[in-house]
Amino acid sequence: MLKLLSKIKIEDEIEYIVEDEESKKKHIINYNELSEQIKLGNIKFKGNKIISKIKAFDKLKIVGENNSEFENVSKSKNNYKFKSNVFIGKNLDNEIKMSDSLNERYFVKEITNYINSNSIKLLGIYGLRRTGKTVGMFKAIRKLLNEGKNNVAYIICNSKLRMRDLLNDIDILVNDGYRYIFIDEITYIRDFINDCSILANYYTMSGIRLIITGTNSFGLLLASNEELFDRITILDVTYISYKEYKYLFGKKTTIKDYINSGGLLTDNMFYNINTFNNYYNTAIYDNLAYSIVYYEYKRERMYLGIPRENLRSALIKILDIDSKNFTVKSLLKRFKSRDLSSALQILDKKYDISSRINSQEISEELRYYLSIKNWDTEYDMKSDMSKIGLETVEKYLQAIGVIYPFCGDNIYIIPGLRTYKCKELINILVNRDFDNLESDLKEKLKNTIINDVEGLTLEDIILYNTIYLVNKKNDENRKDLFEFDKYNVSKERFVELGNKEIDMIVYNSENNSCIEYEIKHSSVVDTSQYKWLIDKEVQRKIIYKYGNINKRVVLYLGESKIVNDVVPIEYKNIEEYLLQLEDDLDKFINQVK
Repeated sequence: MLKLLSKIKIEDEIEYIVEDEESKKKHIINYNELSEQIKLGNIKFKGNKIISKIKAFDKLKIVGENNSEFENVSKSKNNYKFKSNVFIGKNLDNEIKMSDSLNERYFVKEITNYINSNSIKLLGIYGLRRTGKTVGMFKAIRKLLNEGKNNVAYIICNSKLRMRDLLNDIDILVNDGYRYIFIDEITYIRDFINDCSILANYYTMSGIRLIITGTNSFGLLLASNEELFDRITILDVTYISYKEYKYLFGKKTTIKDYINSGGLLTDNMFYNINTFNNYYNTAIYDNLAYSIVYYEYKRERMYLGIPRENLRSALIKILDIDSKNFTVKSLLKRFKSRDLSSALQILDKKYDISSRINSQEISEELRYYLSIKNWDTEYDMKSDMSKIGLETVEKYLQAIGVIYPFCGDNIYIIPGLRTYKCKELINILVNRDFDNLESDLKEKLKNTIINDVEGLTLEDIILYNTIYLVNKKNDENRKDLFEFDKYNVSKERFVELGNKEIDMIVYNSENNSCIEYEIKHSSVVDTSQYKWLIDKEVQRKIIYKYGNINKRVVLYLGESKIVNDVVPIEYKNIEEYLLQLEDDLDKFINQVK
């Protein structure tokens, strides 16, 4: 067993003095050697302070902890020599002022809980760009400052730093009495993934509260499964529910804003192709690519299933494929005939549009453009990409919070990503394939199809808002790690009954009951909207699989009401549903068995 005595600096390199407990011999080892010994459990710490700097001396000389050549300069406020951007005191107060006028995200409470806990782990805030990670840290810092705790520091890292530089800065702060240290953009440090274990192995174990985050969130995830395994609590903040979104942006915010802004804390990210590409490249591609490169630093290559240089095109292709599938699904949901001439029925019949175009030609054009051989087939356009490669990249997208697999499809957690691509696709289709229509009719056709896409997006939003809270309830009520989920969300499609389907089912296994939902992008009540909710064959199958039907609900854009005296159907306003969802789920879960 080795005892860590002190930390020294020799010719701009940080080294460590350790003592063998058996032989009492002292040795100087470098950072990589120290990390390896820590991972093996061979290091014991002495005291709460590590000396940050000494005068240069002969590397071969064994120096004891009390040697007069050591010079601890970290106590002198005039001699701070930080290598990263460190904000303390008035500089910190000025840095976080910009967030004071903003509403805080829900996860700030989790940061505060961590700060007040006895945890010996790091806290890692994990999420895509523009989801409020930095502002969330600022809010937590402000709470500490308002409590009179001035031993708070905020560090911004950059790509020029190495872990030894960050450790140098943390040592200076710790030795000067700082106990709450927030580190932003830590994933920019090239050797972070490989050499981050000392953050937890020394600092947090001695009572320091360390909160870290970074733009390349995938790197934080990799580190949590490797060097920081069981040493870090991960707080995933990418997802912003509609309820939280409305709280952050005010009462005037609508569900349409949420559909189009993408659930990000900005309203112009998906405004045009330039802003869209900038976000996609930095938040998703760079996030994955840079993290993979840093992970491979001193490690084996990560297996992608595709050449790494093709990662960007693979990511774009997956989004394109999903967008095309989504658009086709929207078209087929609207059009009862597979011939596109029926699409034109969505416009006023007085324009006599269908007689003025070659619907068969347009249908073939669309099939060709969307790579669909048959309208009646499932929309599988992924055959030209390695199945293994596709699955691996999709798992990475799932890991960083872009997609959530559900019933064979991908739900986009930030809906604006796919909504924008679908609108781009629709613009291309209408402008190219409907040349014979007047411009105003083209616009009506385009807007109607976009409206359908938004309707399908709304269905995904409702599904994921519900799934997220149901999963949260499962976690809260799970008595042990291996207990099965008590509650789940699903959808049903009965092929044997002519593809009759129920949009969403929430099931409670504790009392063997469920709630059925149909989701409609409409503000008008129509009996056809709930026909499967009262269909005897469909309901027989639902009861067989999900038990007693607690309620039958149509979620729509109109006023909440009850219709149909024979089988009561609850019409629930979508916005009300999303805002009251957690309370309604609690009532359903807590019903008497």
